[in-house]
Parts: sequence; C-alpha cells; structure tokens
Amino acid sequence: MLNTVLAITGLVVVTISGCATIAGQLPVPQPHRPSGAFRAGVARVDITPAPGFPMGGHSKAGRIARGYWTRLFARAFVLEDAAGNTLVLVSCDLWSVPAGLVDRVAEILLTRAETHHIDRDQLVLAATHTHHSPGNFSTSAFYNTWASPSVGFDARLFEFLAQRIAQAIVNAARARRPATLSHVVSPLNGVTRNGSLPAFLLNADRTEIDEGVDPRATAL
Repeated sequence: MLNTVLAITGLVVVTISGCATIAGQLPVPQPHRPSGAFRAGVARVDITPAPGFPMGGHSKAGRIARGYWTRLFARAFVLEDAAGNTLVLVSCDLWSVPAGLVDRVAEILLTRAETHHIDRDQLVLAATHTHHSPGNFSTSAFYNTWASPSVGFDARLFEFLAQRIAQAIVNAARARRPATLSHVVSPLNGVTRNGSLPAFLLNADRTEIDEGVDPRATAL
C-alpha cells in the first residue's frame, strides 16, 4: 500500500513539474500595402540548439544530445497575392510544433516592420517529426513530462526556437520577389500504397500486388 501511495505521489509531482504557463497578447496586425502582383519569398535559418538537450519523441527511451550529425533548420515560405493577402508556410526540423510556439512566433512577427501585417491565422507551421530535435519546449504538460528522457519545460529553449523560426519568416518576407504560381496534377503510380483495404481495392494494380508481382517489372 505504501509503495502504491509513493508511486501515485511521484507521478503527481512529475506531472506538475512538466507544466508550463505561457502568457502573452498578440498585437493588432498593421495595414499592409498591396503590391499589385503575386510575390513569394523563401529563407532558411538554423534552429539547432547547443548539445545537452534531451531529444524529443522517444519518451524515456530517448537520449541526451551530445552533438549533431546534421543541422536543424526552419524553412519559411512567404506567399503574397496581388491584394496583399499573405500566407506563411514553415517547415521546422522538430519532432512537433506546439500551438503555443506558433502563438509566440506570431507575437514576435507582429513587432517586426517586415511582418507586422501577418496575423496568427496566416501562419502554418509544421514539423518534419525528426527525433534528433530537442524535447521539453512544448506548451503541453503531458509532452513535457513524457516525450523525452527528462521532465520539465525549458523556457530558454522555447524562446530560442520561437526567435529563430520568426527570423526565418522575416528573412523570407524581405526576400519577396514577383513570382509565378503554377499547379500540376500527375499520377504517381507505384510510389505509395493504401493502408486501408477498401482504398487498396480501388487501386488499378491491386491484382498484381495481391499475386506478389511488381507492376513496374511487367512494364520492362
């Protein structure tokens, strides 16, 4: 009984220690003068933290970073139509992108001259889901507790990532140039497989796959 009580108490303490409160208020976006043409800008900024951070996504089986094989980057794309409507797409070499991190990036952007017209709703940040990225920057207590080998929230890491991702977006906004947007639709046969049986049965090559024959080999 005593061991059970101690275990429950320890779990409560661990969970509480993983909690983080991020407070802020988004400024009002400023008016933006349209250019009258479609423009696009791209930029890449290094977001690799210093060694010593626990890596995220593998929970207690994760490791502490001792260095790096390749760097981590935020790749930003800023797209603006002729009326000045802006969309920001960012691919981040992180195991996840918490909503609170996007909020903080939006807050930073609204204080910069190049991006003070970009609202929170115009940002789309996505993670490449690499487990070589750090943990403990989430605004979810659950992930700060269980997603890495260490427990807790690192405010300095959180701010470092937010500032670097925001800088990638600012650089992309500065790099905007007249651009052409094109759209192409093309089938990619043999590249992917449907994991759902009903969807799989709609494949044109389902019979060949069922029989273990590579349809690409029959075309040779």
